[in-house]
Amino acid sequence: KKWNDAASTYKKIIDEGVYAIDENGFHQLFMQTGENSKEIILASQFQEDTYSHVMLQYLYPEIWGGWHQFSPYNELVKMYECTDGKTIDQSPLYNSNSPYDNRDPRLDYTIMINNRTTFKGTLFISTPGSSSPDRMNKYNWSGYCINKFMDSTFSGNLMNYGGNFTLIRYAEVLLSYLESKMAAGDAISQTLLDETINQVRGRASVNMPPITATDASTLRPIIRRERSVEFAFEGLHSYDILR
Repeated sequence: KKWNDAASTYKKIIDEGVYAIDENGFHQLFMQTGENSKEIILASQFQEDTYSHVMLQYLYPEIWGGWHQFSPYNELVKMYECTDGKTIDQSPLYNSNSPYDNRDPRLDYTIMINNRTTFKGTLFISTPGSSSPDRMNKYNWSGYCINKFMDSTFSGNLMNYGGNFTLIRYAEVLLSYLESKMAAGDAISQTLLDETINQVRGRASVNMPPITATDASTLRPIIRRERSVEFAFEGLHSYDILR
């Protein structure tokens, strides 16, 4: 809880100007083509045939030759706002009959959704009772699958993947700086919001409405929700879950 020290440290990183929010595409950050992005601060380094890893084998659905070892829960899916910046229990854009429409683009970038997500030209199907190897009544699956690290540019052995695994991105610095300032009791201005959380939400491939709440009681759940949808399944996110 050394909020002032934390804020000071994050501000130094921001002022150095070395890192920046990547406008080239949120999903690309988690593929080999994006591993040299200026947004990535720290990543586990891998190289095909030399220092490779098997993450794709675990993540890929069975229809693409993977083991489908991870199955996101609907509690995470419900956290993604609608495109008007309101939660699904507040937004008039939300329709329970088509619950994935009009949602934060990071939902589709992060989660494979039954009869919605297409990967390498094939539709992901997890319908119970279907012939799909990923049908949700085959194992203890939720019907969802992780999409975030599914690298469509890779066509090699899934157990010999050379893509890096991101641990800390510049988005972490911006959101943590804002959170530290808020937790320290500092006044939160619209300028500070625009320099931090709204940079993260406003990247071209996400383009979610800016946050305007400046009081801590309103802002705190917004920051925590933003962290959840921005960093889902990434290196440090498990610590957020514990927190």
